[in-house]
Amino acid sequence: MMMVMNRRRFLRVLPLALTAKPFDHPIGLNLYTVRGPLARDPANLLALAATGIKTLKVDR
Repeated sequence: MMMVMNRRRFLRVLPLALTAKPFDHPIGLNLYTVRGPLARDPANLLALAATGIKTLKVDR
């Protein structure tokens, strides 16, 4: 089920978001979603690293 973020929901969860602790887990990416662009230009992998992505999943 997809939840829509409308103004009322945003205002309701804002206090929780402001008091939450920082996200300290590594950010990962499933390469299946970007296999086309990476196959055309492998240098884009360096651009992914510059965004802070530290974990790559290479399963099919």
